[in-house]
Amino acid sequence: QAGLDARQRAMDEFIRRNIPFSPEIYDRKTISKANLRYSAFIAGSDQIWSAFSRTNLLDFVAADKKKFAYAASIARDPLGEIREKLFKELLPSFQAVSVRERGSVAQLADLGIQAQWVLDPCLMLDRTEWDTVRSERLVQEPYIFGYFLGNAPKLRKLATEYAGRKGLKLVTLPYLQKRFLNADRDCGDIQLFDVSPADFISLICFADTVLTDSFHGSVFSYLYRKHFLVFGRQPMNMRIESLLHLFGESDKMLDYDKTSLQDMLNISHAPLSEEAEKRFAEMKASSRAFLLQNLAD
Repeated sequence: QAGLDARQRAMDEFIRRNIPFSPEIYDRKTISKANLRYSAFIAGSDQIWSAFSRTNLLDFVAADKKKFAYAASIARDPLGEIREKLFKELLPSFQAVSVRERGSVAQLADLGIQAQWVLDPCLMLDRTEWDTVRSERLVQEPYIFGYFLGNAPKLRKLATEYAGRKGLKLVTLPYLQKRFLNADRDCGDIQLFDVSPADFISLICFADTVLTDSFHGSVFSYLYRKHFLVFGRQPMNMRIESLLHLFGESDKMLDYDKTSLQDMLNISHAPLSEEAEKRFAEMKASSRAFLLQNLAD
């Protein structure tokens, strides 16, 4: 518990230093007062629409205010009856809708709602900009970074075996999301607790290889052009699949129930193709244009 408390303090300090907040903190009962202060409201990103929340669908915004979604994430397939009802009721009042998952465009189209696929905000900044945020190198010796959110003992076992075969230390962050998973207990030669988001970026930046079941673990691996292996984690596969599709690497997501150590060792680090780099640049431009256009309207 002491380690998790230290991690929370590191998170809180990072937020305090880097993320500006409004002078007033709103709740469901008072959020409509935000109309007195702000002229535009943006829903997004992350899994803001996976919950059954009318607030996250901006039902409190006055009719004369700008209201749109940027990279809102649903991360659910199928949507379910309650979400479908909420989306049909509330999304038509948005001036524009964009989503983070390619598959969500089709999900919303089935409900008669037009949406655009855009980049996750993290991908809108390049490596040099993230370098101003990340901390200095934490682990001086060569290492493999294992960043796991799901409860998958077999995945931890594969990661341990992979690091052993590579002759490198496995660095992990146990008990993420404050969940005490048995699978985390003995996974990692170096287990880190007192870690902030800046440290997370650093751990990816300086890793030899990243092993993960995380969307953002994959995002920052791409930003830093690292060799990484990503494993599926239901029900979150949709967003990872969208990311891999963007970079032309749809076959890169592995199933830890079917993947062997040798399969992992056989995957070499290949640079992104020129076509993938071009597609990424074009999508960054179209995502930026979406934001600017809807802020200007």
